[in-house]
Amino acid sequence: MSDTPWLLTAHLRHDRAQPGEFRLIDPAGSPVLVGACLGKADGQQAAKVGNPSRNPVRPYGDTPLGRYAPARLTTFQPPHPRLGLYGIELIGEAGPALAAMAERAGLWVHGGRGDGRLVPTYGCLRLLDRDMAAVARRVGGDLVRVTIAEVP
Repeated sequence: MSDTPWLLTAHLRHDRAQPGEFRLIDPAGSPVLVGACLGKADGQQAAKVGNPSRNPVRPYGDTPLGRYAPARLTTFQPPHPRLGLYGIELIGEAGPALAAMAERAGLWVHGGRGDGRLVPTYGCLRLLDRDMAAVARRVGGDLVRVTIAEVP
């Protein structure tokens, strides 16, 4: 186990319906994995709780941008029905991610819907199951820091 956390960066598009890109960077600073991700909330669920614009700071909104505290990967046994087998909890540390912590709970980086396509979540960052499994194999029990930014 390393004292220096891994880094998972996600670059999301302004149009959250379009997939973004994540990179897993090892503690030495080398990128080791690149894949697609989605930070879009389920619009129907967000509307049901009074957040029809999917405001990231409010419950069931899009994934909040910003920096998250380092966390360990969780393995769900049995697999979680919505998150899949693996997840990294998102605890906001700076930017909108920190502001969202006042109103939101249960944000994760996770898979959980197979490898066919990325589908919206309740505000988490979704990876394909195969990519989430690859992240799990690489990081093992080490800490992972997550940063999420928007790109044009």
